[in-house]
Amino acid sequence: MSTTAERRQAAIDWYRGLGLEVFPYDGDGVPFREWPNPSLAAAGQRRALAAQHRVSTYGVVLDGLIVVIDVDYDRGGRLEDLEAAFGPLPPTATFSTPSSDRNVHLMFRVEGEPLRTSKRLSQKFPGIDFLALGSHVKGATSWRRLDRPEDAVYSSVSYNRLYPYLEPAVLPADIEAAWRETMVGSDQELHEIELREAEVGLKPTRLTPKERRLVERWIRESLKQISEAADGQRWETLSRHMLAVYRNGILLTGSTSAFDQRIVRAYRDSGGTDLKWLSTLMAPTKVFAARHPKPRPAVSAYRATANALTGEWADAATATTGPRDKQMRKVIEAIAAEATTDLTMTTAASLLATRYDLGHEDRVQAAIRELARQGWLVKTGQGYTVTLNKVNHYRLTSTP
Repeated sequence: MSTTAERRQAAIDWYRGLGLEVFPYDGDGVPFREWPNPSLAAAGQRRALAAQHRVSTYGVVLDGLIVVIDVDYDRGGRLEDLEAAFGPLPPTATFSTPSSDRNVHLMFRVEGEPLRTSKRLSQKFPGIDFLALGSHVKGATSWRRLDRPEDAVYSSVSYNRLYPYLEPAVLPADIEAAWRETMVGSDQELHEIELREAEVGLKPTRLTPKERRLVERWIRESLKQISEAADGQRWETLSRHMLAVYRNGILLTGSTSAFDQRIVRAYRDSGGTDLKWLSTLMAPTKVFAARHPKPRPAVSAYRATANALTGEWADAATATTGPRDKQMRKVIEAIAAEATTDLTMTTAASLLATRYDLGHEDRVQAAIRELARQGWLVKTGQGYTVTLNKVNHYRLTSTP
């Protein structure tokens, strides 16, 4: 197991030690219950980059006895506002994200009956989400125990280096009381609230006739997959293809409900009979589809073309390496995986080394310089990480 995989596994073991379910996402952000699962591989890559150590995203299902207060500073959330209303919070397991060192997840234990996610309490504290039963959070991708709160709170750490410290503290009584007064009574109620919020502003996308025919074909293909799902495959098949139907349906109609009955018919055609279970799966899938609208087909085609060009670049660059130069080939694959749709790569060598298990960052930096010397990379500028380390930016070129 690679160093990166070991760190991620330590984080997973920590969550499971709290009695929480851990599940992976695939490259399109679709959750899967099986772990590990080959769908963890990023979508659209030409090369064999599906190894477990390069995937960093998975979810943690909250059970209501372990809850999370998500303070999103970028959306106006302020920890100070929460403490002004309820008093100082006790030190607890805390996670920070790279978008801002003040975006934090605070994890607490509940000693009474399980809590459900409260949207109404979030309305009183804009930018702060109160997540419990009915929700999940993205999990940390590495773990180490810290001894003091000040070692972790408001510290600048990149996403694949989120650190919990201590154990979840007991949720303060005043917050728990306010939480219980404002929470909904069922998952269905919660999803209805979330869907109303997510649907604000949805409208049909203006498509060309060719794009419309393509979207309609995608919907038919997904419904066919659902109708042909065999026993033991319905969860995964429905998770993926129901989401595809809803996202494409939003492109056509601007609505999350236009294809409900066709999904139900396809499910019945597969031999499925548990319509209550299907309903519980449809609700959160609609919410996800509304929150993550699909780009029009022309944009998707552009991305597919860019991925193909990245794969061709990787094939061409690899062809010039020696048979024993495994390190260079691994660096080429990592760069191809990190490249954007405009064929640029702005990832720090230290992050490449960690994310793809490439050894010491100096070796990665040397390989990048050699690729630039050969003309496979062209330097386009510089940037800085959250810790103010300088990072060179490159464009991938197939004409060295």
